[in-house]
Amino acid sequence: MNWLLYFLMFAFGYMSCRTFYFLRSTRTSIKLVKAAQLIGLGILARSMENFHYAGTYRIQQLNQGGFSDNKIKSFKIRFEDELSSYKDRSIREIINNHEGVFKGMVDFKDWNSAMLYLETNRRAVNAFFLKEDR
Repeated sequence: MNWLLYFLMFAFGYMSCRTFYFLRSTRTSIKLVKAAQLIGLGILARSMENFHYAGTYRIQQLNQGGFSDNKIKSFKIRFEDELSSYKDRSIREIINNHEGVFKGMVDFKDWNSAMLYLETNRRAVNAFFLKEDR
């Protein structure tokens, strides 16, 4: 009878340990996916800023180079189309890479909702980008 009790206690302890480990690892996985989303969106937002600065610089160079208004207007249109395409493809790729269990963890559907999500989590993103190595 004692051996049965020992075995049952061991089995209960083992299953409890496995259950709590599973719950803790699930919670950690969710935090990692959320952090990866925020960091990825933060990097995309910064790249859009740099992309915009590069476009503005190019327009200044075209103006100083004496190019016609039609060429400058054509560059602006192509630039905006490329920027819009890049935004859409990057958000679509993030969403498409969340499959299975993680499908419901995406809190945005397009660029505007992604930037709104990034704005609501601004403190976490700023903490990541402004944190210094020690």
